[in-house]
Amino acid sequence: MKTAPDLTPARYTPNPKPLTSRNGEVRLEY
Repeated sequence: MKTAPDLTPARYTPNPKPLTSRNGEVRLEY
């Protein structure tokens, strides 16, 4: 379950993964 905003700090995400934001554009989760 992801309750964090679109741009999540690296400390919350151990491994950066490409995700689709609400805009529909694929960005890298920093």
